[in-house]
Amino acid sequence: MVDKEPSYIERALKSYINDKFLSGFRILFQKKNLPFSSILFLVLGVNITALILNFQNISWMTDDLLENLIIIGFFIAVAMMLFSLLSAIWKNYTFQWIIIYVGILGGVLLAVLLNLNFTSMLIQIIRSFFILIWIFIAVLSTFFIVVYLFTSLSGKILVYGKSENHIFMGWIIRIAAFGTLGLSGYVMYVNFGTVNAMIVAVLGIICSLTILIFSWTATLNKTSTNFITIMGLFNFSIAYDLSTSIDQSFGNGETTLIIEIIFFVFTALYYIQSKIRIINNIETTRLDSKDKKRRVFFQQRVLISEYSKKIFGEFALVIMTIGITLGYSLVLLSLFIDPQLPFSSPYGPLIDIGIPLAIHRLSAILSMLLFLICFILLRFSETFRDFVTNKYSFSHGLKVLGDSVGAVGRRIKTRFPGDKVSAVGHRIKNIFHKDKVSALGDRIKKKFQDRKQHNQKAKEMQEEESQEEEKQE
Repeated sequence: MVDKEPSYIERALKSYINDKFLSGFRILFQKKNLPFSSILFLVLGVNITALILNFQNISWMTDDLLENLIIIGFFIAVAMMLFSLLSAIWKNYTFQWIIIYVGILGGVLLAVLLNLNFTSMLIQIIRSFFILIWIFIAVLSTFFIVVYLFTSLSGKILVYGKSENHIFMGWIIRIAAFGTLGLSGYVMYVNFGTVNAMIVAVLGIICSLTILIFSWTATLNKTSTNFITIMGLFNFSIAYDLSTSIDQSFGNGETTLIIEIIFFVFTALYYIQSKIRIINNIETTRLDSKDKKRRVFFQQRVLISEYSKKIFGEFALVIMTIGITLGYSLVLLSLFIDPQLPFSSPYGPLIDIGIPLAIHRLSAILSMLLFLICFILLRFSETFRDFVTNKYSFSHGLKVLGDSVGAVGRRIKTRFPGDKVSAVGHRIKNIFHKDKVSALGDRIKKKFQDRKQHNQKAKEMQEEESQEEEKQE
């Protein structure tokens, strides 16, 4: 009997789902992280259940009890964030486990003793903090995803074949910029006189005109064209935030509670597993000795993630991410009982436009400020111009391949020590030696240059012959 085999597309799809949607959960459910990920799911589960019971008008599940449960969850989230970082002073699992749990228990006790509500100053500060940090992380994550794609070897392969003075997807980028311009004008038209909406609209107009004018007037080279592609694609996220910043009808529709909660749970779970996976994949090798670690790094990177992982350790960052996710998830749950924007009371400094609309307008403002700052840095900072330039070439790709094979060899040697494995590692190292790879890359480069020069000379000779024929005639 022949075994059933899935198609290649099915296998690829399964692999993609496992990598993008499930790999982070495997880290969450590792033995060392399980006590804290259990708190995340327990607190969310209790609050979601309480919210459903409250909406079902169960007599004992009052608004005050539901509010108190969410506030306790806020204190647990803050404690997980603060004490996870504090525990990194000694990277010992038992010590960190004790410190974080003491902090969590202290947070619960403090929440009970203070007996706060959503109008309390401290709770408004906590809600504002989680809203702002979520927006900050989301905007920067989106920006660096685009930057790192188009300054990587994968990005070089993606745009392979284009000339240095051609903007990749230029016409789509310009259409999107005109779309941003139109959306900005519509936001201004619908909300004329509303200060926060006018700020969003004006910034949108400035950003769209900036990229349009720059794409038409800039000297096009490998730096400017790559930069335009990066900012043009980042502009799509700005357009989305503008489209959801139009008026207060966004996010305030009477959608059923079950659909809202299902969507909320999916969003929160996807975020937590994706961020945990990213933390697990952060490499600190750039900060380590070149004699012991990888040696080939062509593209400049912002090393904040690497420094954070080196200083605090993976365990502390994972717990901190769990705390951030829990806090923002509770902010979203709190919308069902109090959608009012923090500090927007009659005596507060903000006008209440509702948290959903405020999140998108703040996200749009932060994205557009980052957008404009990048254009300023491109003009005045050589370091930034170097940062947004894709320096990879064919020879670099061979070097990266050799570097990756060498890294695999080191992992094999660590797991399976022995003379034979060591010998295999040396042979692999010799095959992909840096000098040999560089020499191969230089030979390939020289071959292409020689062919280019030959074609150029042939073209010049043909032009000279044509000119001589014209003279004779």
